[in-house]
Amino acid sequence: MDCKVLNRSDVVVKPIDTSGELVKVLELYRTQKDVLGFMPEGAFEQRAELQHIVVASDMGEIVGYVLFSTNMSYEVRIAHLCVATQHRRRGIARRLIAELKDMYLTHARIRANCRVDYEAADAWRCLGFKAVRRFAGRKIDGSELIAFSLAINEMPQPSFATRMLSSILSCRKGRVMN
Repeated sequence: MDCKVLNRSDVVVKPIDTSGELVKVLELYRTQKDVLGFMPEGAFEQRAELQHIVVASDMGEIVGYVLFSTNMSYEVRIAHLCVATQHRRRGIARRLIAELKDMYLTHARIRANCRVDYEAADAWRCLGFKAVRRFAGRKIDGSELIAFSLAINEMPQPSFATRMLSSILSCRKGRVMN
């Protein structure tokens, strides 16, 4: 496993914010679809609307992206981490993950699954992820997956909305019991 990276600082990493960027993300996805797996275009649109896509661009060209979701377990779940073939080994994936961590400091971890037989399995380790378990994939060919995890915050903090909902429910429970 070789984790050497050629860093370049001219790549801009940020949450997606235009439909033009989404079109370019979809173009990049299509070039890597065989290893990323199927994702309907509508799912990309939904994630973009929620700003659950972070893009890396080099002089206006989308050279990488991470597409993800969050859940109630304070996890960020990566569905795709994609860097254009000609832009690999420049630290782009590392910068995409760093941006994701910065965006979700109140979450416990980032999770991702990867097939054991894919080159990317080593890349997750190079990015600081730990393999936490192996399990059978859904493909007929008997593929095996590795679940990877990267800690963000040992003591995740609930969002303001979650704290308010909890407070309201506690108050209601107290009134019912009185």
